[in-house]
Amino acid sequence: MVLPCDLATFWFGSIASTLASLLLAIGCSFAPLAMIAGLLDLARIVERQALRIAYLHMLLMLITSLIFTLRLVVGLEQWQPRPPDPQSLSLDIFGLICLLLGAWLGGELVYQHGIGTAQQRDKQETHA
Repeated sequence: MVLPCDLATFWFGSIASTLASLLLAIGCSFAPLAMIAGLLDLARIVERQALRIAYLHMLLMLITSLIFTLRLVVGLEQWQPRPPDPQSLSLDIFGLICLLLGAWLGGELVYQHGIGTAQQRDKQETHA
């Protein structure tokens, strides 16, 4: 939602850039909690292929978090949101691409490998 808000700044002014900064701040605040939950799931993965996907997923999501945190810092001037510039929009686009790729891998973990589901618990019980 940050990219649409940044683009909306050109039509709606500072209210859209304020909303973009607020969304970034919320996302960057909750990202560490999601990462902790991911680490807890990682500890329970036994399938080798799923583990490789999980490592790539976690790397992409970490990169995404760093990009959007950088975007938040770059988009502030004396703690006030400023209109997006080409650098901010580039970070938005790159962050969105990383987010989509990481989310796709996360979906593959859940839907193809059953990570975080009852199917995973069944696999753990057979390996125990």
